[in-house]
Amino acid sequence: MKSSRNFPSVLLVLSVFLAVAAAATAFASDTTEIKTDQGAQVQVSEDGSVNLSAGGNQVKVDAGSVELSGDSEAPATSTGAGATLAIDGTGKKIVHTCDATHARAIELSGSGQALELKGECERLEVSGTNNTVTAEALGAIEVSGVANKVAYKKGLAEKLPKIEQSGLNNSVTQITE
Repeated sequence: MKSSRNFPSVLLVLSVFLAVAAAATAFASDTTEIKTDQGAQVQVSEDGSVNLSAGGNQVKVDAGSVELSGDSEAPATSTGAGATLAIDGTGKKIVHTCDATHARAIELSGSGQALELKGECERLEVSGTNNTVTAEALGAIEVSGVANKVAYKKGLAEKLPKIEQSGLNNSVTQITE
């Protein structure tokens, strides 16, 4: 699985804002809001949830889950329908929508990741250990590593997805309702 480490500057901004937001949480009565001259905004709620918005992008962190939305997504190698979203790390919970303006090819690696894919994704590659993916529609699925689980509702264009599996105790199942 190829992976690029050229993460958008949104990640750096997010890291700085989350550090400030975490410190502000201790003093928050309802919601603490921080705005920059460039239009970026961080909101920290009393419950500890964090909302970062900048340049048409939004990151929400709530009870350990992360939701990315907007014009581009982090940590994508690039953005747009032809781009690949590369996700690496440990224990992240991410929701991604595959569509005309967001990556439709996904590479997930690391350990203990939970990924929910909405829309029609052309390709999913999963490696690492104990990762879980649920998807609405997939064209191709490649799973390697150990104990990774992929569940999908349907394939693309009325066809089942092409599935390749290697490694140990990995599973790919279709969700039937």
